[in-house]
Amino acid sequence: MRAQRSASDPLGPPASPPAFKPSFLPGPPCRWPCYPVVREEDREPIPPFHLPSMRNKILARNDSARENAMSQPAAAAFAPLPFELVYDDGEPLETDWHTRELPLLRHLLRQAMAEQGRTDFFAGANIFVYYSVEQAREVAEEMAKGLPWRTFRGPDVFWVGGVDPGRKREAWIAWEEGGRLPDVVFEMLSPSTAKKDRTEKRDLYARVFRTAEYFMYEHETRKLEGLSLAGRFYQPIQPDEHGRLWSEQLGAFVGLWHGEIEGKQDDWVRLFHPDGSLIPTEAEAERRRADEAEAELARLRALIAERDRG
Repeated sequence: MRAQRSASDPLGPPASPPAFKPSFLPGPPCRWPCYPVVREEDREPIPPFHLPSMRNKILARNDSARENAMSQPAAAAFAPLPFELVYDDGEPLETDWHTRELPLLRHLLRQAMAEQGRTDFFAGANIFVYYSVEQAREVAEEMAKGLPWRTFRGPDVFWVGGVDPGRKREAWIAWEEGGRLPDVVFEMLSPSTAKKDRTEKRDLYARVFRTAEYFMYEHETRKLEGLSLAGRFYQPIQPDEHGRLWSEQLGAFVGLWHGEIEGKQDDWVRLFHPDGSLIPTEAEAERRRADEAEAELARLRALIAERDRG
């Protein structure tokens, strides 16, 4: 998934440990280890999308590790790790379309926030999200030993609100972010990932991340789906008359747009203003300003010519 670069680049200084204890959701065990996670008090579930029991049996050693982690103080998460974090796995994106869509969506998230005057957020694309030390250890072991990649690495695109925008981040590391995890996640499905995105990852985002909104798009079928978390369960976000899905977190619609991006005509996942107008990229906004300036100049020239004739 990620372009190869040095795994030894330093991260910025860790944030001061917050005063909390890791908290865990009730119910069947997670597919991946669950430490540390902070969540609000559970609300009453609304279960149109009941989360299935985890399909992959968790090993007893992971159960034991999770129980031990639950009894540790939060400050333990800030101790030096006995292994090096991995920031890139060298895996290319699935298709040429993915190489354009992911940075496009991240850029549009930043544009949407700029229009709203917000700077307290982080938007990431194709980077690791570490939600537990055990997960980070397993990723490092898979990379070091050349094992098949089974451990969760990160969403395609994600957004977190209410965080320090100036912090240097090579990855999103929950225990350096006060336990925060993505508020909004986007996954671009492909035939090889669709099943996992709709099952294992959905369970992880609901039970562990507590991600408020989860959007999925399958390019081959042009199917766009949105889920909103209610208690411990996801419920579908109903599309408007244009097939767009409203995001309460982003204050924008998520929808499809057909046009040219980097010389390629295709359908793209984009963001739209509440009035339905397209949130432009920086280049599109610049072209629009140039067109408006040219139109105004033409108008003034026409007025001068008319005056001279009179």
